[in-house]
Amino acid sequence: MLVTAAAVAALCAGLHGLARRREVRRQMDLRAALEVDLEARTGALLRAEEARHRAEELAGIGRFAAGVAHQVNGPVAAIGASLRFLRDGLEPGAPAPPDSVVAVHEAEAALARISAVARQLRDASRLAELPSRADAATEVDRATREAVEVARARSRAADVGELRLEVAVPPGLWVAAEPDLVIEVIAHLVANALDAVEVTRGPVRVSGALRGTQVELVVEDDGPGIAPEVRRRLFEPFFTTKTHVHASGLGLAVSRGLVASAGGELAIESELGRGTRAVLRLRAAEPPAIPPATTPPPGRPA
Repeated sequence: MLVTAAAVAALCAGLHGLARRREVRRQMDLRAALEVDLEARTGALLRAEEARHRAEELAGIGRFAAGVAHQVNGPVAAIGASLRFLRDGLEPGAPAPPDSVVAVHEAEAALARISAVARQLRDASRLAELPSRADAATEVDRATREAVEVARARSRAADVGELRLEVAVPPGLWVAAEPDLVIEVIAHLVANALDAVEVTRGPVRVSGALRGTQVELVVEDDGPGIAPEVRRRLFEPFFTTKTHVHASGLGLAVSRGLVASAGGELAIESELGRGTRAVLRLRAAEPPAIPPATTPPPGRPA
């Protein structure tokens, strides 16, 4: 009887162990199947995300191309109409049509418009192709002083030399970005501010400060401000409220793209009647190391 009970106990233990091993194998097979399914689903999700990203990029390129075509087709049509008017009116030996000077002026304005768009696209392409060096660093004070001179030359405000421009950027602030990029963005923001105060004649203020790991540069004016419906569209390519032919509507869109490529942010804060603040934030950087001066060997010119 004791032998029988021991045998039964052993049999039960064996059956229990077998069942446990089978359960372990079943769980392992189930886990392996789940891992395969998860990997397949993750791969499918990544492919879908890549496809969506490519579709968004293509859509963005399409919108940009449509904007370029729209900006160029209008002036081209104006030039064609002016030339046809002159061709039809200039019969051999006949005097020029009465409105021929107007037609020539309209053609010149259309050419200036095309030139402005082409120049903005060229400048944007040049800056976008700047090599993104890991050690890129720009001193904000120096870049701001240079950008202010560029902005004064670009501004369409009358008597721009008489407009007050206050710069309060402390020395020693460095950002992790190429100098040309920083100068271009600041120059555009300052030029916009100078245009905004053409009527109010208020000052344009440029200030800078270190905010944690970022350098914040603010360009503010006491101009008429920007309505909410306009402010929402400020960074759209080719959107502009300026009326002169040199306004391409690419400045802010290009500036935001350049700032984003450097890992920074660009925002516009404005209210009607209360002026505008352009806030540029870029990652702070350490000043580049200055190599030690070397003394030339005797007899060799320095």
